[in-house]
This record gives sequence, C-alpha cells and structure tokens, in this order.
Amino acid sequence: MRLLFVIKEPYLPDAIGGGVLDIHHLILQFLDLGHHCEVIASLAPGLHHLAHRFRRLISGRKLLGVSDCKNRYVTRRGSEWHVPQLLRERLAELRPDVVIAQGMEDWFLAGEAINMGYPTIIRIVSAAGVDALQFAERQYSTTPIRNPRLLLISNSTFISTKVRELLGLESPVIYPLIRPDDCAASKRQPEYITFINPSSIKGVEIALQVASLLPHRKFLFVESWKLTRAARKTLNSRLRTLPNVHFRPQSMNMQEVYSQTSLLLMPTQCEEAFGRIIVEAGLSGIPVVASQTGGIPEATSNGGILLSPSDPPEKWAGTVERILSDRDMYARLSRNALLSAERKELNPDKVARHFLEIADNHKRRST
Repeated sequence: MRLLFVIKEPYLPDAIGGGVLDIHHLILQFLDLGHHCEVIASLAPGLHHLAHRFRRLISGRKLLGVSDCKNRYVTRRGSEWHVPQLLRERLAELRPDVVIAQGMEDWFLAGEAINMGYPTIIRIVSAAGVDALQFAERQYSTTPIRNPRLLLISNSTFISTKVRELLGLESPVIYPLIRPDDCAASKRQPEYITFINPSSIKGVEIALQVASLLPHRKFLFVESWKLTRAARKTLNSRLRTLPNVHFRPQSMNMQEVYSQTSLLLMPTQCEEAFGRIIVEAGLSGIPVVASQTGGIPEATSNGGILLSPSDPPEKWAGTVERILSDRDMYARLSRNALLSAERKELNPDKVARHFLEIADNHKRRST
C-alpha cells in the first residue's frame, strides 16, 4: 500500500513527542512489511524555517517545501500555512491508497484529501483531539467527520469511548506501535527516578517537589517537547536548588535513558490518551508511579502504582520511596511492567498488520 501521513506540526527529528513517535514507529514497521510511506509536516521554527523562507523568496515563491530522508523515508516540510497545498500537490503525484491525518486541524487536512477522492483516516492521539473535532463540527459546516470516506482511529479504549460519547461515532482502537529495539535497554545500570517532558500539564511542579522531598534519590528530567527559552530559564532556576536532579536535553536515544532509570515518574495533570513512555519503560522492566487519568491505566496495567493527579507531593514521594525501598515490591512491579509491555495487543507486528487491515478495508469501502 501507499500511505501518506500528514500533520500540520513539526516532525522528527525537529520535534520529539508521543504523537510523532507513533507515526515514525508505524512507518518503520510498514516499511519492513514492504509498504511505501511518506510524511508531510510543518517546518519547525528557527533556522530551518528562515532558510526555507529565503529559498522560497529567491525562487519567486515557487518553492513550497523541502524534502529529506532523515527518518529513512521521504518527509516533505513546509511552512504551516503551506501544508494543505503540499498535501494537494503530493496527492496528485503519489496517488496514495490511504491518507492518515493527525494532530492540529486534522479535520481540515482530512477534508482536503477527501475532496480529492481519497480514503482518509484521522488518527486521534489526544483527548484534546476529540474536543477539537467536536468543536470543528459545531463551528464549521464543511467538516468531513461524517463523510463515508473518513474513518476515525483511536489510540486507546479511553479515546474511543470519548469519541463515542462526544461525536456519536465508533472508532477502532489501535494502540501506539512501540518497537522494542528502539527503546528497550540491553544493559541497565539504574540510578535515576526519571520524569519525561518537564511541562506543567505533565506535572513538572509535582516532580520538582518530589525531588525536593527525596534529596537522597537521584532524578533525571528529560526534555521531550522543546522547551521555550523562558520555560528553560525558569526550570534551570528551580533545578539550581535541587542538586539531586539532572536535566537531559531532547534526544531520540531513549535506550540510554531507560538504561539509567530505576523508576518512571508520571504525575500527568491532563487526560493522557495512553502514555507510550509507560510501555517503553516497561520493556526494560521499569515500573511507573503515574496519574490515574485518561488512558494511563490501560498503558500501566499492573506494572506500577496509580495516584490521583490531585494527590499532594508528599503522597507521590512516599509511594516512590516505598517502591524503591521494598525489594520484593519493586521486583513484582518490575515483572508486571515487562509482562504488561509485552501484551499481544501491543506486539508491533500485530499493531502494524491490524492497522493495515483496517486501512485496506476502509479503502475498499470508499471506492
């Protein structure tokens, strides 16, 4: 099959986050199965975006985007407002079997593909994504949400239930594809309690207070979403008072992170759609202390302890300390984390083939 993914956001390696990693790992698995995949995305702000604007200017504004194969497959990138036009041009050239839209204004991008006659999937990877689809349907008369050429796919049962409740539509559940070879640590020297994505909605305030309450424990804060200069300055100021916290800039090398991790801390303050880092860590036998919200219980299963997002930092710190101080408890949670991560519904080959089967059936129904 020829599959064309489109997002109106920056993409790997310029942006790292659960949503784009989901696309990347899916594509790598599809490539291994002999399928053709491409991505259309936005350029990230900064030097690459300025360079593109300059090249576009000297080309007489004929150059819409740039292409690269940094990720093992073609990725076409342009200014955010040019993504729809890049999509239209590539649809005419590639003639994909199915288009997969994701993220910001996914309904609008899906509409562009549907208007040109292509079977289209919106892959919903956040609770906010469902809210955005509901808002778009209420505000705009041209949304394709109920078009027979459109299929919604959810990345968890939690999201699928939310789609049913808010939109009155059914959406099959396909969990994020997580390739063990890309995240499981072959050798481990665990020393850190790891907190990934130090932002407010991911619970950075709780994580900072837990680190303050446990000065004898070492913490690793790993950047995921690129922090703004102001956010990084604020975080650095807070970390200067916490010598037991090490900050790691944004990186694709998560194997190294998990090789140094003894426990994953995930005090998310929003409705997390799934929580792929829980499964990634679980593949190395790393348990989690996480918020009981959204799809996190699905991702965790028995491989950790769940607390309320509103629980005080003292309870989070006490739970972390109890796990790390009790060898039997830690060993049990570690085994459960690995078993949970190896569930058949998370097997990457099964996830990929399930997606392809659903996409192929949708194509057949749409033609």
